Amino acid sequence: MATAGVLAEDLLAGLLSERRGLQASLAAIAEREGLVELLDSEPLIVRRAGGGISDLQRYPVVWIYCKRMKNTARAKFARFSGSVTLVAEVAAAHAKAELAERLLHFYIEALTDVLERSRGDWGSGITYAGGYEVEFSGTKLVGKHYVRSARVEIEVMAHLE
Repeated sequence: MATAGVLAEDLLAGLLSERRGLQASLAAIAEREGLVELLDSEPLIVRRAGGGISDLQRYPVVWIYCKRMKNTARAKFARFSGSVTLVAEVAAAHAKAELAERLLHFYIEALTDVLERSRGDWGSGITYAGGYEVEFSGTKLVGKHYVRSARVEIEVMAHLE
């Protein structure tokens, strides 16, 4: 049976990849902001690995990974009963630094929109209360493009029998 971290990663990846996930949120943002051509140029890729591990040449991208699991044993006879901290690391690139920055903020808005709409029971013993923390990193020049990234950290509760 999968660990609480792997199970939570799978569920988050599914939420972000589904029809009402990131692409739907991005489409709504693009239409609202009048940036359909900018946001539609490349689909947002969801990958399961830490930011430094995955293919760094494909942008935009969201890397999903488990940062921490804490078994608090609230349910005494459960295999796992506690919290799982997940990270969704988002990276955007553009030839202009200010557009890489703007794109990143739109991707973060789309990601947090999906999270806000996904509060509650995710199934398989995983629940999400709705909190998150966003940490932005500096802009880097990679080849001919400026790359800007941010980490969104969320905590889910897991109860596995």
